[in-house]
Amino acid sequence: MLSSEQYKHFHRQRLPRNVPAKLLKIHGLKIHGPCISDTQDRLDIAYCLKCDQWVSQAQPWVCRPRNAWPTSEIVSKIISCGVLIVPVGCKGSRNENLEWRISFSIPEKFLVFSFSHTQLLCYALLKILMKELVDKHEDLKGLLCSYFLKSLMFWISEETEPHLWQPDNIIPCFKACLQRLLYCVRYSILSHYFIPDNNLFKLRFNVKKKEKLTTILQNLYEQGIACFIFSDTLQYCKKQSYKITESLNVNVNLVLQQSPPVFMPHGTDIHLLCHRLHTNLHRSKSGLSKALFASYLSKICRFAPDVASYIYNLENKQQYFKYKYDLSHLLIGLQADAVSGWLKLASFFYVHKQYFASLSVIHYALQKFADEKIFTDSTRSEFTLVSKNMS
Repeated sequence: MLSSEQYKHFHRQRLPRNVPAKLLKIHGLKIHGPCISDTQDRLDIAYCLKCDQWVSQAQPWVCRPRNAWPTSEIVSKIISCGVLIVPVGCKGSRNENLEWRISFSIPEKFLVFSFSHTQLLCYALLKILMKELVDKHEDLKGLLCSYFLKSLMFWISEETEPHLWQPDNIIPCFKACLQRLLYCVRYSILSHYFIPDNNLFKLRFNVKKKEKLTTILQNLYEQGIACFIFSDTLQYCKKQSYKITESLNVNVNLVLQQSPPVFMPHGTDIHLLCHRLHTNLHRSKSGLSKALFASYLSKICRFAPDVASYIYNLENKQQYFKYKYDLSHLLIGLQADAVSGWLKLASFFYVHKQYFASLSVIHYALQKFADEKIFTDSTRSEFTLVSKNMS
């Protein structure tokens, strides 16, 4: 019988040959769980055995009922890759030095890699919450770990429909994850994802620590996303307002009408300006701010094709990308006003010798145009009647 403890000591003695002497001299080595680590916990090396077969203990996972995640393709890949056997026994067991543990680290990587961006964000937010808002309490430090949070994410992802994990739904998704964590701590139950009979929270908390951790998680849940104002990683949250005054959303059209016209000083970086407006548009929390950023974005986009004249000695591929870039910005610029954006689009088609398209756009613009007042200066104090039939 191969002893897990002797296996680790054997590799610990051989490891100095493969680790830089400077690192060993500064940090030294120790055995930490199934790993060989430096004394500063900056380096983890795990020697293990590879099992190419899917273990019988996790066989129910293969065919248990689930929603669309993980997909059948991912399940097949996970089964084919097998598992790892790592040298660590069950803590407190009489045969702890002889026992080994099944590791699903490779299957877990497949699952994490299949996460959507929103799922990854929720996982990251849970880790920030654990490290910066829970572990700051010395008596609770280490009670939760990344593996617990990852297992929790697996369970929630399997039980919910994938279409719910959308960027616009990030806050409800995160709160659902936090609520699930609160439930698991309160009732001391978090099943292993692949082997549910194994409760990861069994004997994990004493009564006093569980009560304190439950209270903290409950408070964080009630605060919602605002709990991160106390996070060092997400300091920008401190600068955000979480309450939008309803009166600000009134008379959006009136505000847009009073907004000044846009002029582009020489040397303005149009591309950077468009990027910033686009970012602020998606971060906006009120209808008024969204309308303002959308209005100015459409106005600025009309200037993008004017930044540099066309260089006709460019390669075909470069000309194609520039054409698509300018056209896309002109299309956004159509929202700036009733007519001028369409006329600029017509000019764009004319420059590219697409005369039929240019005439079609002009015809459409004339159909939209009616006798109306237009502004003649930036003060908007004088008006001129413009006729549709003017020569």
